[in-house]
Amino acid sequence: MSPTPAILFVNSKITSDTLTPEVFREWYESVHIPDIFVTSGIKSAFRYQSTTPDKVERPFLALYPIKDIEWLSSDEFKSIPVHSDLLPNESKAIFELADFDTRYYETLDTKTESGRQGPAKVVVVVQFDSSSEDPAKLFDASTPGGKTPVRSRVLKLNFSRQNRLAEGERQISKPPAYLGIYEYDELPEKLQPSAQGAIVKSFKLLKAFGNTNVVF
Repeated sequence: MSPTPAILFVNSKITSDTLTPEVFREWYESVHIPDIFVTSGIKSAFRYQSTTPDKVERPFLALYPIKDIEWLSSDEFKSIPVHSDLLPNESKAIFELADFDTRYYETLDTKTESGRQGPAKVVVVVQFDSSSEDPAKLFDASTPGGKTPVRSRVLKLNFSRQNRLAEGERQISKPPAYLGIYEYDELPEKLQPSAQGAIVKSFKLLKAFGNTNVVF
């Protein structure tokens, strides 16, 4: 069976006053992403922050391209550390200080400008449900209006979890079945897709790591 390209999507927020945004950033960029890069499955990472951080529950987003979604079920992936001496709590566990909405998405289709390399400055993510599984129709339904993105992807939800909680213990609802990720060099004025009930959020790039030319 051929590999299924995927995205590991992690939307997070700080939940403890003892964890400052500066230490959270340092943990993510100096500890967590290097720990991830030790594995065989992830060699690129992109960190973002909401363009309207005071208006969203989870202002931080991390995207990780995966060559094969099956790797996310491996013991290697599950063994990535979630403790660090950098953290200010006694247990040194990140889940006591921040909350992570983690999702696995299968890539259905990708479009990009010819010759385009590297990430754009802004991403718009569109979460939506649809009765169609035709990638062309999904693009039409979810693409924000106004400007043509430099790169876009349509993905299907495979799995979601909160932190490393068991299915019955998570406190957030299951997300919509599909996700559109659209990259722009500047934030479009119009962000409304045609999919009814779609959830639209925009993020600015903080930093890219590893192979930043990957098309995921």
